[in-house]
Amino acid sequence: FGFLVGLCVASLPCLDLPMPSRVAIAVETCYQNVGIALAAALTIFEGSDSAWGVRASLLYGLTITIVLAICLVICWKLGWTLAPPSDPILKVLFSEYQHRFQVCIDKMHR
Repeated sequence: FGFLVGLCVASLPCLDLPMPSRVAIAVETCYQNVGIALAAALTIFEGSDSAWGVRASLLYGLTITIVLAICLVICWKLGWTLAPPSDPILKVLFSEYQHRFQVCIDKMHR
């Protein structure tokens, strides 16, 4: 849900952002820091409540990682990232595409 909200807000015409930037904003919007949740659970709760808080934080972290990975694969295949949709997934995972960002900006302002 957070990913879609972030993507919608980042897509507002007044922001005039290229699609790869919109996807990056959506990721930052939805991905919460699991480490902060763990620290809070360990600080706030005691005993078995603390263990429950840690389990909940880890489960949330695992869930958001899986959901985010699925969303990012969809965005990549739709051509919304800097990585070309035709590239194999291993190449996308282990390559750097930042050099394509200026090309993306240039196309946007033509």
